[in-house]
Amino acid sequence: MAGTTEQIVKGGRDLFPKLPKAFEGIKEIGVIGWGSQAPAQAQNLRDSLDEAGCDIKVRIGLREGSSSFEEAREVGFSEDADTLGEMYDIIGKSDLVMLLISDAAQAALYKEVFAAMKPGATLGLSHGFLLGYLESIGESFPEDMD
Repeated sequence: MAGTTEQIVKGGRDLFPKLPKAFEGIKEIGVIGWGSQAPAQAQNLRDSLDEAGCDIKVRIGLREGSSSFEEAREVGFSEDADTLGEMYDIIGKSDLVMLLISDAAQAALYKEVFAAMKPGATLGLSHGFLLGYLESIGESFPEDMD
């Protein structure tokens, strides 16, 4: 916005040693979607966890036939490395599911997403749309999900 001064915060690598404790119990992270937020979040997680020496696999889950498969491959995710695959398969393998699909897709697919998650898995969201949507229709997150 014109006339607005922004401050960019740099650094944080000194906090990388805290990542193993922050992700304790997480061995597989599934980043679902490849829209406006997922590319940066997935690459940041993958690279930061790797640099911190964490043995956590970051995978991308997409709709079967999605044109985003090629974009994910271009930044190093692949089927051969088991870091790229069909979204429900990736959801089922993940201890932490970062659900970064559109609001409309969340509203349409939340039941299938919840059903695919393993008991005790953690659902990560970048904003509160799904919470508000579920409350508006009288539903809630499953009890066996963090």
